[in-house]
Amino acid sequence: MKSKYRQIQVAALKGKLDLPAAVIAETPKELGARCQLRFRESNDDLDSTFEAFVQTADGHQFGLVCHKHAPKPGIELILPVTEKNAATRLGEVLNLLSIRKQDLGWINPVIKRQLTGKKPADYSKSGVGRGLAGASRVRETSVRRRAKISQD
Repeated sequence: MKSKYRQIQVAALKGKLDLPAAVIAETPKELGARCQLRFRESNDDLDSTFEAFVQTADGHQFGLVCHKHAPKPGIELILPVTEKNAATRLGEVLNLLSIRKQDLGWINPVIKRQLTGKKPADYSKSGVGRGLAGASRVRETSVRRRAKISQD
């Protein structure tokens, strides 16, 4: 029987995985034992890490990264930043690793919206969720308001 996935070296993925999709509420030791993955020690610009990088049988790649000193334990599931349908890919990865959505500690809000079809809370005043252009317009408006208040 052909394996559904294989572990790959990080060098093959440099700069390609940049979309945090979810946090799996397990330790690398637990997930590694259950899924026959070897997490290697490394580090990034934030912390020391345990990492495993995987390629599925159909060629899709994802990363699993655990920061040693994160405030909440868990493994970040990272997808390629170019992923066009992150919600579908997240579902496939969870299925592949036998992880239920209930076992996730966090899901990227954009992906969660794709999964549920519901919009997140209204962030219209903060500009969050409207991209950088929306946030920039909100900042400009806030600056104008503060300037007007200080003139009064």
